[in-house]
Amino acid sequence: MNASSSPFLNRSKFLLWSFLLLPSIAQSSSWIPPNDPWLRAELEYLASFHKIDVPISTWPLPINILDSSKRNLSQNSLATIKRVEDGGFSAGLSASNTQPVLTHFGTGNRDKSNSNIAYLYSNNLFDTQISGQYIDNADTDPALKFDNSFVNMNVGRWTVGVGAVDRWWGPGWDSGLILSSNARPVPGLYLSRNSADAFDTKWLSWAGPWTMVTFMGQLEEDRAIPNALLWGMRVAFKPSAKWEIGLSRTAMWAGDDRPKDLSVFFDLLRGKDNFLAEDEGKENEPGNQLAGFDFKYFNHTDTLGYSFYGEVIGEDEANGLPSRPIAMFGASFHFSVMKRRTTIFTEFSDTAMDAFQNDKMYGSAYRHGTYTTGYIYKGQTLGSAYDNDSQALVIGTLMNLKSNYRFKMTLRHLNLNRDNTGNTVNASNNTNTVSSRKLETQQISFSVAKTWRPVSLRFSYLWNSNNAVSELDNIKSLADFSVSFDL
Repeated sequence: MNASSSPFLNRSKFLLWSFLLLPSIAQSSSWIPPNDPWLRAELEYLASFHKIDVPISTWPLPINILDSSKRNLSQNSLATIKRVEDGGFSAGLSASNTQPVLTHFGTGNRDKSNSNIAYLYSNNLFDTQISGQYIDNADTDPALKFDNSFVNMNVGRWTVGVGAVDRWWGPGWDSGLILSSNARPVPGLYLSRNSADAFDTKWLSWAGPWTMVTFMGQLEEDRAIPNALLWGMRVAFKPSAKWEIGLSRTAMWAGDDRPKDLSVFFDLLRGKDNFLAEDEGKENEPGNQLAGFDFKYFNHTDTLGYSFYGEVIGEDEANGLPSRPIAMFGASFHFSVMKRRTTIFTEFSDTAMDAFQNDKMYGSAYRHGTYTTGYIYKGQTLGSAYDNDSQALVIGTLMNLKSNYRFKMTLRHLNLNRDNTGNTVNASNNTNTVSSRKLETQQISFSVAKTWRPVSLRFSYLWNSNNAVSELDNIKSLADFSVSFDL
């Protein structure tokens, strides 16, 4: 069957299946989406003091694995989890003065304006969410979207589902190198573990609590190879209270007029998909892969929790292992100010290939000779928000304040598109989707959120020192406002 005609990946049929599978009793959802940075900050706070012993770097995060940790959470975070567990109707509105470009963990809006209504209905077997958005974005067609709609079936320790789900893989706060929520969610099928129980066998019990997710999604039609498929897999495990390790892999393959049988997919799994331009059989190359690992080390003193983390993603392969890496490293610190939990983080990322070397390879990260549209969905990179050839140095802080106020502030120094490669429509290999020219800019952003149940408000402002000078450079200062209701 042609992938583009699959009923599971056709959005209209997906909605029909969703309504047919609506369960009869509302109870609880199986995961927490990557949309609340303050909740994540609290989870990492607890992890640094060894009060969470499960992996927390793969989002959406299964709710079940947090059962033993809820007693240590603040009322704000407990309320966030309860809203997810209770389900029901929700609605939201957001607007900004210009089109947002760079997104980070928990960024509330990808569009100039967005009106959203969602309905989550669950029982012990099924989770169904119908989420519709009407957006104002000149680069997007159609204006009606169904992002974060899904149908899940829970079978023991596993969840199998179909939908378009935001994902964030890895320990980074500002950037996720292999898969982040920067681009719109890709519709597809997925299988994920909703438990973190360790292996019983002595051969694998050393890995400790672990989670796993794999998916197969379909990219859009309007690209160099229409309807290409995107496969991903991630395993995260916690061999001790101090360490969390993640292994991630994604691949573009198949698509219209491309080989797509199981033998091709098995070749891709074995890494037999790295052809040079002059190699015989280049036209039958299985796909374009990224793979790598990340880590986070948690520890604490009497009053200070801290972590050190990193992510290394190979854009190529050598001797069966990822090579020509892009990289990110960071640290976070967790403490209390007037009994209010506070997180400060700093992070550095480099998305030029061979990031550890002085002689870097530009113009190639997130790009491919066959899948020339690149590692991109709906015009945005699936990995780092800064796309290729960019460096970002970031310092941020998050706080839960009194009276259900929450605050976040971030300072960034960005060095974008260091190869100074011009952008084009339907990008060839050497482009950057964020800036058409080499651009250094400083940013200050802050967000203030306030909740009066069942209403939540958030206001954000982002200031850039170097605003866009061309229509292809869309880095601009912007103000953003959003309101959401639990109905």
